[in-house]
Amino acid sequence: IEILEALNRRDLEDAAARLHPEYRASWPDTDLDGHDAFAREIAMLTGLPDTHFAIEHATALVDGRVLVEATVSGTHTGELALPYGVAVEATGRAVSLPFLFVMSFVDGLLHRERLAFDHLGLLAQVGAVPAA
Repeated sequence: IEILEALNRRDLEDAAARLHPEYRASWPDTDLDGHDAFAREIAMLTGLPDTHFAIEHATALVDGRVLVEATVSGTHTGELALPYGVAVEATGRAVSLPFLFVMSFVDGLLHRERLAFDHLGLLAQVGAVPAA
């Protein structure tokens, strides 16, 4: 969870130091190795430079993973690169949506991560698709 706090502070060096050398992330559209996953995170921060991860619950699972429920909010002031190759030019709109992270750690470092969020909901909030 410290990695999300490092991202909230925009301390990318600290965030990167918390990743296991074999880190992998599963996004809604693909699995990414550590380099590509971190690059995607930076792309998200470029589109929403004031992104904030508000952690609501963190639950230890019986298999050692951690389930983190958070609300991610920010203002869409830069190009937003999203899963499935979608890119949305800045709209200035505020966004806020729930995210789920399922994380596993090895030697205190984030080893595997699965992210889940409402992709269409995010697109609607930035005005790229009509709201349902």
